[in-house]
Amino acid sequence: MGQVQDKRTEEQKATTIGFVNATDSALSGWGNASGGLSYYCIACSSQEQIEAVKRWFAQREDMKRVAESLRPRRRDDSHTSIIHFEETAARHF
Repeated sequence: MGQVQDKRTEEQKATTIGFVNATDSALSGWGNASGGLSYYCIACSSQEQIEAVKRWFAQREDMKRVAESLRPRRRDDSHTSIIHFEETAARHF
């Protein structure tokens, strides 16, 4: 089973309405994602946050296969990191 690191608080989990998922090409293939892919999933509490993350990921060359979803992306051979918008993407705006 793939490794999942969900760094959200219980309150953030309760208010999450969707995710913006991407394959992190810089971290895929080594470390926690050794031999597999590294997925970076931003949990969002509003459609505005989702749109902001999609714009941010579009500017980053290391984020591939960006997609909006109701669930975080995960596979058995991958590492998935889930973090809330407030903890990461908000710093970039």
